[in-house]
Amino acid sequence: MKRKLQILALMFTLLLTAFSMEATAKDKRTVERGMTKQEVMSILGTPKASSFNQTGTRWEYIKSKLLDPYDVYVRIEFDNRDRVVNYQETIIPRQMDNQNNTIIGNPTDEFRRPYPGFYDDCLSENEFTILYDRMNKANFDDNRMALLEVACLRSLFTCRQSAQLLKLFSFSDGKLKALRFMARQIVDPQNAYVIYQSFTFDSDKDKAARIMHEMQMR
Repeated sequence: MKRKLQILALMFTLLLTAFSMEATAKDKRTVERGMTKQEVMSILGTPKASSFNQTGTRWEYIKSKLLDPYDVYVRIEFDNRDRVVNYQETIIPRQMDNQNNTIIGNPTDEFRRPYPGFYDDCLSENEFTILYDRMNKANFDDNRMALLEVACLRSLFTCRQSAQLLKLFSFSDGKLKALRFMARQIVDPQNAYVIYQSFTFDSDKDKAARIMHEMQMR
């Protein structure tokens, strides 16, 4: 009997080890900005929950390991082109269920909150209006670009503000150049779909997405 228990314990240990190695192998692949839904599912599988509105889709996952004292809640948001624009992980400590001696999750409202309060550091509405009016009154795109370049030296923008400024430029090349100045100064890149809507052609939207990805990674 004792030997059988030892064998069962050994088999259980080997099973846990195999499970851990498999989970570790999967964890080596990470979700990145710009990925498609299919690419995300190949890494994380089917989402535990999903929702959508007029701006895009949200998927939610729970990543758990048997021996860890916590769960990892993952929220991924896609734009209207079904590309990843936001990825957030929140570690939720587990607590013991005294009756069953099992570990249970303890989700908090913090995970459900859409976005942190990063807007405090960007241009206020009054400051943005001043910049917008000056650029709008400029005679040529080159003059608008010069004003924007100076503003980017000391200012942060939201995606909504950036999209409004991009609309002041006449051609796609000018918009893409302007986006290169602003991309690193954008405080809410998960809302980049607002910027992509400033472009007419899909090829330009793809270029804008690459600019956002490259500049945000620097």
